[in-house]
Amino acid sequence: MDFQYDVFISKNSKDAALAQEITTFLEENGLTCFNSDTQLRQRGDTKFGKQIDDAVAHSKNLVLVCSDLNYLNSKWVEYEWTFFKDKSRHVDYEMGNLIPVMPEGVDEDELPGGLQYIQRIPIQSYQESLLDYIKPIDPLNISNTVVNTATTESSKVGRHSPASPSHRSSNKSKIVIGIVFALLIIGAVLFYALRPDSDEANTAAQTEQVQPKATESGGKSQRSENSIQKSEGQTTPKKSTTLTPTQNYEKGMTYYNNGDYSNAMTYFQKAADGRNGDAAFMLGEMYAKGQGVAVSTSKATEWYKTAARLGNKEAKRKLM
Repeated sequence: MDFQYDVFISKNSKDAALAQEITTFLEENGLTCFNSDTQLRQRGDTKFGKQIDDAVAHSKNLVLVCSDLNYLNSKWVEYEWTFFKDKSRHVDYEMGNLIPVMPEGVDEDELPGGLQYIQRIPIQSYQESLLDYIKPIDPLNISNTVVNTATTESSKVGRHSPASPSHRSSNKSKIVIGIVFALLIIGAVLFYALRPDSDEANTAAQTEQVQPKATESGGKSQRSENSIQKSEGQTTPKKSTTLTPTQNYEKGMTYYNNGDYSNAMTYFQKAADGRNGDAAFMLGEMYAKGQGVAVSTSKATEWYKTAARLGNKEAKRKLM
């Protein structure tokens, strides 16, 4: 089928001004239009019926301009859009679309059956979407005449049918997806940048859980001072199963120097059980002096002997 017009403008005579406005808009965007007010006057032909039939038959799309639903009852308006629909069913035709331009909010039940399930364009904003539903005869001709960049891009890929999403909607969707994707990337970067380093966190946790061990040489004084501060006001020693014999001896000395002989003897006993000669000597001293226990020369002597066997020099001198 050879088309002569991209768009046939169908309207009631009372919508002539609006129809001319839409015609001008379409022609400025590179589309060829048949508007009876202009075309019939230019041709000077009085056979209007034949001219209308030929124009509808050779138009790829039909834009139905209707500002009042009562105008749909006009004889010529009804004839033009029904003729176009009948023609579009012909298998040999590659037709475009029938596009009603009507007031916004029209109830479908108020329309004729043939117009109820067709995409309608609001009169108030027809410039925003009308082009999206027109299938031009030659899209390249439109792309060369459109000044607007967005319209040019839309013309190069062709127009969408009423059942398809518009090209502008597609572009908006892509922009939204791009923004969401960018925000996800930024969120991931911030998450990894702000979270504490796992190795440092593990080291800090281990440092809090493990008590530092005092060395036998050079650590006794500092540990004694710390232990004295912790033990002020305490009457019952903290049970510990992790201290070494040396640490038990040091704890015992802390309590001994503080005058807490009961706790001192407890830790000296633990240290002596771990073969600490210094602790065994201090037990001998406490029994000999009656510090925290009753004076017992025999028990003092036993502890001095134990300390001497473990290498304590003071105990050896006591036994001489």
